[in-house]
Amino acid sequence: MDKNDSDETGLPPIERVFLGAMLRTGALLLGPRRAIKLFSHEANRVLQIVEEHDYDFAGTRVKIPRLQGIENASRNWSLYMVLDHLVRVDSAILNSIKCLCEGFQPLSEIAIADFKPDPDADVGVLETFQETARGFQRDVLALIPIHSKTRFRHPWFGPLNARQWIMLAAAHHRIHRRQAHKIVTVQGLT
Repeated sequence: MDKNDSDETGLPPIERVFLGAMLRTGALLLGPRRAIKLFSHEANRVLQIVEEHDYDFAGTRVKIPRLQGIENASRNWSLYMVLDHLVRVDSAILNSIKCLCEGFQPLSEIAIADFKPDPDADVGVLETFQETARGFQRDVLALIPIHSKTRFRHPWFGPLNARQWIMLAAAHHRIHRRQAHKIVTVQGLT
């Protein structure tokens, strides 16, 4: 069995450390407004990739090589599954940010398995994704200035404050925009 075809979950430890350091640094250097701008930019780019393809293709699972930030178990998704995953994660991150800004941690721990997309995701996820991305941007901007000292643990990146969770949302969109692009290029559609 090829190493890339294994059933391993998660990211390699060195990648977790590298990505965790990048998001912490990004949160310090960019600040919440610029992180939200990056989030919005990446959301628009992933949406554009999906909208450029017909319904049949966008709903077809395509196996891609593993990319940085994508675990092996997430390499065989459709474009609609990418959007469905982003909706699930964005909603949970927004909840976490709101809780942290109010000075407390969310009630439940994060389990990566809870954010796997619906394999039957369809065109209906387009509107849900747009609404979720707009709501995320609006709600986070309303929380600025963010001075939260409370932290909430991400299973791969450890304890993060509200600003770091915002940066994670932006970086997460970038990772999955790259995944959507790779789904299209593997099929030779670009």
